Amino acid sequence: MWDILQHPTLGDVRPRPYVERRALMLDVLADVPPPIQAVPATDDYATAMVWFEHLQKQGVEGVVVKPGRSAYQGYSKRRTPRSDSCRSSPTYPCTAGPPPPRCCLS
Repeated sequence: MWDILQHPTLGDVRPRPYVERRALMLDVLADVPPPIQAVPATDDYATAMVWFEHLQKQGVEGVVVKPGRSAYQGYSKRRTPRSDSCRSSPTYPCTAGPPPPRCCLS
């Protein structure tokens, strides 16, 4: 998982900043065994680039960049030039993981 939109006790958390939603998601997933797990995340540009360069062999398509302060805005698949894929800033955490199942891309 890379985001949480509905929390079991707090309800709709989409208006909350991404960094808060991620913390809530990690709490919810704390006792959940694999294969369900949070995708790796970093706010370090160099780490994100290592993921981008080396994880493609494992089926990772790229990185997701979200401003840490942003509320959920819905799904849109946008491709950006590689040089703009991540920024070295704590407000732009980058996540990498396998592509979501096709059923989740509606």
